[in-house]
Amino acid sequence: MLHTDLRSVACQHSGQRLFLALWPDPTLQTEIFNFAESLNISSARLLNVKNLHLTLLFLGQVEAEQQHCLERLVGTRLHPDPDLKFDLALDRLTYRFRQRMLWLQPGSTPDALLILVTVLRQIATDCGLKIDSRPFLAHMTLLRKVMQAPLNLPTPDFV
Repeated sequence: MLHTDLRSVACQHSGQRLFLALWPDPTLQTEIFNFAESLNISSARLLNVKNLHLTLLFLGQVEAEQQHCLERLVGTRLHPDPDLKFDLALDRLTYRFRQRMLWLQPGSTPDALLILVTVLRQIATDCGLKIDSRPFLAHMTLLRKVMQAPLNLPTPDFV
């Protein structure tokens, strides 16, 4: 179960890409990593334990001033907001054929998470960024380059 009080919302650079994400605490990251490893899919690429996160908003390349704007507005508009606390059960393991990924996702997405994503999209727009208009899909990628779906997808046991 992923708990949030928004201290885990962070801007993260991945090379030249920027995204806003929720980061599980290290104990939960390790549990999720061990679960992914136990799937024993040899052809796939397992994500590093420290890279396990739930992306809220992918922003791509941003200018330094836009990043400063994001950090400032996230800090002022979200912290502290008790209405945006929620628990998220990542209780479904899903294979995405087109992306060749295996990921965890919730059976249902809390309203507070959807509100959080809406607020983050507005902040990004206010900072001059163009954002993807596709609907938000809560998920945490575990494995990439999965060439074939496992026959029996287990239920995560750490939820």
